[in-house]
Order: sequence, then structure tokens, then C-alpha cells
Amino acid sequence: GEYRVQDHHGGTVLPHRPDEEEMEAAVAAIKASPENSMYARVDLVRFDDRPVVMELELIEPALFLSSSRSGTRKFAEILKSALDR
Repeated sequence: GEYRVQDHHGGTVLPHRPDEEEMEAAVAAIKASPENSMYARVDLVRFDDRPVVMELELIEPALFLSSSRSGTRKFAEILKSALDR
């Protein structure tokens, strides 16, 4: 489905399967973060035909869990694992 985000700027969120180059950029951004996080979203844009990090979101009130069939379960498992430590 389509989600509205930052409506006043005309933004939407659509499903996207990242290609290998996009995944590499996202993983590098997460690895560069000074802290481990239970949640991360990497927003990329294309610049000179390559993916560039626009935002590394580590604190997000809208987790977009409904955009992934297993997202809620995976996130719950991560939280449970952290609490069990």
C-alpha cells in the first residue's frame, strides 16, 4: 500500500526492494552509526546515478511495521531478546 508522509511536501511511501548497491549504502550507513539500534531506516536518494544517504533514522515514531509481513514479529523478537539480557 501507499502511505502518506510529510503531506505538505507531497511525500509518499511506496514499497521498494533495494538493489545490491542500495543495500551496500544502507549497511555502510548503519555500520557508521556510533550506537547499535533495535530499529534503523536508511533513506536514500539517487545522486549522479548512485545511492546517497539522505537520512539515517534511528528514532522513529512510525515504524512502518505494516509494510512488512514479518516486521512486527521480527521487531517483537528483537525487543524481547534485549529485555531478556
